[in-house]
Amino acid sequence: MLNKTVLLNAISKYHLAGAVERVKWNVENNTLKVNFINDSQNLVGEIECTGIKVEDGTYGIFDTTSITKMISVLDQEILIDVLKEGTIPTKLIIADTHADLKYNLADTQVIPKTPTITGMEDKVFTFDLTAEFISKFIRAKDALGEDVFYISTQDGFANKEVIISVGKKSSNTITFHQDISVSEDISTPIPFNADLFKEVLRANRTLTTGKVSLNPKGLLIVEFETDETTAKYYLVRNQNSN
Repeated sequence: MLNKTVLLNAISKYHLAGAVERVKWNVENNTLKVNFINDSQNLVGEIECTGIKVEDGTYGIFDTTSITKMISVLDQEILIDVLKEGTIPTKLIIADTHADLKYNLADTQVIPKTPTITGMEDKVFTFDLTAEFISKFIRAKDALGEDVFYISTQDGFANKEVIISVGKKSSNTITFHQDISVSEDISTPIPFNADLFKEVLRANRTLTTGKVSLNPKGLLIVEFETDETTAKYYLVRNQNSN
């Protein structure tokens, strides 16, 4: 049996409230691995979750929203079987003790290929994520309704400060300060998608550990770990924001 909450939590970490729909589920030894990219190609990520009792294989999921809603109908404890035509998986059969559902699998060739990201060793800064920061950023994003946030640096009391500012420069803003060491100044604020960052934080708010890094090319790296799950996200800077 599989606890559906474990599966839904894993799915939420790549689905991000609908930002990513089409993925391959790679299952081996009860561990689910998903590499993903959103349609706008400004978010790439990977998640790995243990305790997913599904037959080893690769399964094309074309509509994550649909399978999430379908699983939610079932009781807490579920079983997942795989129907095949020859050696090719064609359906997931997901059942509780009272009902079952059939989810049609997609041809894995129609799932977007996820690029391999390398050369991320150099970092401008890294800071630890806390439940408090996650909560405050989500509330700030909801309060302002803005779709962009900016990262920059400024002189602090002892070190450089990393400044995370929610909202466009010409509107109301809420700013967070991280007093940490940085390898180079960021005098021109770098814009990122606030909606994506918020959903990344929301999906991982039960983190055991988490951290945010910026590489010199302006790629934001967000990492989380719990006892069952690891997740890593790469956010590409916005090209045009005022």
